[in-house]
Amino acid sequence: MPRELRPRKSRPDYTGLAGRDTDDGANVAGPSSSAAWVAAEDTDSSFTPQRASSKKDDIESSSDVDSDSDMEVDEDVAKTRTAAKLALRSNAASSVVAPLKKRPMEPVGRSPSKPQHGTTISTPALQLPATRSAKTYSLPSTHHRHRAIPIFHRFEEVERLEHPPALFEEPKITFTNSMTTNHPLTDRIGKAWGYNVGPGPVWELLEDRSCYKESTHPKADSRMESSRRPRVYENIKVREGWEVLDYHDALVYLPTGVVTNDEGCSQPPPAVACYMGPYGEQSRVLFNMFDSHCTYGSERDSGEVQCEMILCVENGPAQDIKWCPLPAHDRWADDRPLGRLRKLGILAGTFEDGSLSIYIVPDPTDLSSVQRDTSSPVFVKAPEPALRIELEGTSCWSLDWANSEVLAVGCTNGYIGVYNIGDALRKGIGPSEDHIPPTHFICVHQSAIRAVTWIRVPPTKANGVLAMDEDPTVIASGGYDGVECLTDVREPYGHVVNRTRDVINTTSYSVFAAGAVMIDHDSTVKVYSVSPSMLGRGHTLMEPDGPVWSVSASDYHPQLAVGSADGSCSTTNLLKSTRRGGLVPFFVHKIYQMDFSRKTGEFRMLEWFLPHVTQERGPGAKSKTETGEDDTTGTGHNTGVWPPEIGIHRVAWNTGNGLACAQLLASATGSGLCRVDWLQGRWFRERVPYVSVPKMRREVEGDDDSADDGLE
Repeated sequence: MPRELRPRKSRPDYTGLAGRDTDDGANVAGPSSSAAWVAAEDTDSSFTPQRASSKKDDIESSSDVDSDSDMEVDEDVAKTRTAAKLALRSNAASSVVAPLKKRPMEPVGRSPSKPQHGTTISTPALQLPATRSAKTYSLPSTHHRHRAIPIFHRFEEVERLEHPPALFEEPKITFTNSMTTNHPLTDRIGKAWGYNVGPGPVWELLEDRSCYKESTHPKADSRMESSRRPRVYENIKVREGWEVLDYHDALVYLPTGVVTNDEGCSQPPPAVACYMGPYGEQSRVLFNMFDSHCTYGSERDSGEVQCEMILCVENGPAQDIKWCPLPAHDRWADDRPLGRLRKLGILAGTFEDGSLSIYIVPDPTDLSSVQRDTSSPVFVKAPEPALRIELEGTSCWSLDWANSEVLAVGCTNGYIGVYNIGDALRKGIGPSEDHIPPTHFICVHQSAIRAVTWIRVPPTKANGVLAMDEDPTVIASGGYDGVECLTDVREPYGHVVNRTRDVINTTSYSVFAAGAVMIDHDSTVKVYSVSPSMLGRGHTLMEPDGPVWSVSASDYHPQLAVGSADGSCSTTNLLKSTRRGGLVPFFVHKIYQMDFSRKTGEFRMLEWFLPHVTQERGPGAKSKTETGEDDTTGTGHNTGVWPPEIGIHRVAWNTGNGLACAQLLASATGSGLCRVDWLQGRWFRERVPYVSVPKMRREVEGDDDSADDGLE
């Protein structure tokens, strides 16, 4: 039996209830798109409240009557203009809920004119309750940028350098006021950092701004870095079972070439040929495994880089490895106990077998023997890790330390796991012991999490006081779904701060920028603020020519290092001037650029580039690909196909090793070549802001803001 359709019934027209008629004066049922009248002020409805007349209204009504009696206007033109105004009101009311504007009173003795047939007149906007709109941030003008607002304030004195540091020499340290002592001092030093136009940090303003819960020891001097970064795990010993291998036994753990010998054994990889030196004066250097070469001439004192130890593990290739951020080594000044190895530190890593493994690494000097060749490293086979964590149904892929005890792990199923490994390491729980459950396990992403970083600030108590002895609670993460999130472990979900169509390979927390450095569309490097007044707002830092593999921020200075797939290693200043088009340009320094010849199979390392000025655009500006503009700077590439060997896969500042070594930057490429640079900053026009550093930091009594010395 076929289904019968419901007979169409006429719908009542509610215009009659409002005192309005249709064009022919009858209430006719029809579609909801039929024209209706806007409620006038002089309606006869008994529900309309009586309004007391004022002198101003009487004057306006009398003037309207006089004008209507004196002026004769074409009736058709007046109706058309009225309909156009009402249509504009309807469009505005559809996007913004606003109170109705009252129509002027009709002249006495006149009946309201009816609209012509076919004229569209909008309906009145409904008085809906106000909805929450997105928070807007006001700027003085379109040429200003927001200044970074610190989220952790240290009021104690800190250390600073008295003289320019030198490699492998003891620095001269003095005490000064912290950058976050008060708000005026924060603005002064932040503005002074913006006048750094060099590739590295200026040594005068280096300052340790790290925050760890271990620094709350009551007997320690809070001014010293040793109190802010105390030694941890002093009672943990190196596990037994370490074995020193010879070169032939260690070949199975080392990189190999694609060619095998007659016996079917893998051969070492071939030597890497790379041209190095200034442009036009480059020389060909052949690198075998573990070789090193100085990139500067004999006129400059350069250090020697040598590989000391190769750690051979059974977990497979490492996906991510990071040292404990606090010193966990044994004192070298102490005598070595008989039959016991001193530890170098604690190393955590995620490996190809899907595990998170913690190793207590021994000191290589205790493993070396007299018969060993000092030109080659010592190959050490590690026993079972001191702690091994595995999750069922997923793999650990990325990690980050919050302090010496708490770790955050990004998994391939989109979950973030938080582990407290302090008690497990102290008690010596091994792989055969009970499984260590995570303290938090939160679903944040829809795909694998490739980058996680802690926002290393202490949580706040209910009374507004910082809980300095507690672990941080906020994690920034990015995954293969192109989503960047901020997650508070006290909540069971993450908060999305940005969505892109790219893969998020890396992230880093900058204490100077007070936010997480992440990747936006078109490989744009941005910093997203985590301060309450600027939460989630992003600032563009630089736009590399290729996808970004790694970013690194330091606790000592605001210089950001970026490694990308196009073979460039670059740095830029996070505390740029707050005004676009100001006196100080926004420089991006390319430290070096890798190049590869597919014909000869040789590499070329170019350096000594001129700094590139970043043309920062407003929030509504379009990219060059959208506008069709050509790159006239000569720094861009016309292709996105780069050899995988030239990519800069990892960059890292020397953090936690003192102010004197804060200018060291290490980087690693896809070809296996690694590089260490000593980068120094430079003041704009060679002038120190605020006359001198003591005046800048208010070490001199009686100094005020009048000593700007030309600052903006």
